[in-house]
Parts: sequence; structure tokens; C-alpha cells
Amino acid sequence: TADSVAAYHQALPPAEIVRASDGVRWTVAGNASAARAAGLDPDAVAAWEAGIAARLEPIAGWLDERGQAGFVRRAHGDLHLGNLCLWQGRPVPFDALEFDEALATIDLGYDLAFLLMDIEHRVGRPAANRVLNRYVARTGDAALVRGLPVFLSLRAMVRAHVDATRGRPVPAQGYLAAALAYLRPAGALI
Repeated sequence: TADSVAAYHQALPPAEIVRASDGVRWTVAGNASAARAAGLDPDAVAAWEAGIAARLEPIAGWLDERGQAGFVRRAHGDLHLGNLCLWQGRPVPFDALEFDEALATIDLGYDLAFLLMDIEHRVGRPAANRVLNRYVARTGDAALVRGLPVFLSLRAMVRAHVDATRGRPVPAQGYLAAALAYLRPAGALI
């Protein structure tokens, strides 16, 4: 899976982008609005907005640098397990966001994060970690891990408000909790 996604990403041409951080801020605002409209707990959504802003601001310049270095591309935009199929013995992404250039012109780490979040939720963190490690080995983009707390949190919030809109409150609450948890620094291993 990681090999297929890495090859897919590497074949995409870089987008002409000046301030990639503006796109992430726009995505945060859109997700917060959608979460409130879907009826998610307003206090939790407000806590998520504050938490993601606190995580986003220190990396804004780094995001802009990634955009200028070619890591922002017209990517898949909706790269989760439901949008991968086995074709001729290998995983192939399909059903990309074709209807909205802005939603799909993103940092490759953010594109990958949807897949990582979905694998972690459905299979477990060790499986997601294997995909991440293999992707980094294939692309050399180890720097993407700096943005993972924001990227993973955003992807979990997408799932939270989509599930809430579809009338699935239990998974929505689980994804909302995950969106908040991704923003908390991991504790030290003892």
C-alpha cells in the first residue's frame, strides 16, 4: 500500500503555491463549521479549534516551505481505505476528489494522513506505523512527521462530521475524540 501511494504521489506535478499554511487554515475553518452544522458537541469543536490552532501556528512557516519545495500537489484528497482497490495484484487509489481543486491541492503528508488515520482506526497503530515507515523509505520525506498531529487531527475531524451528518453518532464521537487526541503530545515511554 505504501509503495503504491508513494509512486502515486511521486508522479504528481508540484502545485504553484505560495502559502500552503493558508490552505490548512481554510481547511480547519471549513471542518469546524461542518462539525458544528453536523451537531457535534460545540464545546468539543471549540476545544479542537483552539488545539489545532496552537499546533498549526508553530509549523505554518514549515508548511509554506514545503509548498515552495514541491510537497503540495493536486493529490487524491480523499485517500482512505475505502478509496483503494486491488488492481492486478496491487493497491490502487481511485475516486479522488475531482470536484474541488482547493480541497485536493494539498501537502502530500496531509493526503497520506487520511490513509494512516483510517488504518490506525480500523487495524491499529502498528499497521499505520508500518505504512508510514515504508512510505518515508520510498519517498525520503521523513519531514512530513512534523505535520502529522495537525494532518491526522484534521482527517479524524472530517470523519467525525461526515459520520454525524450521516446519523452515525457513535463513530462520530469516536472520531471527534481521536481528532482531539492527535493534538495532545504523546507522553514519554518509561
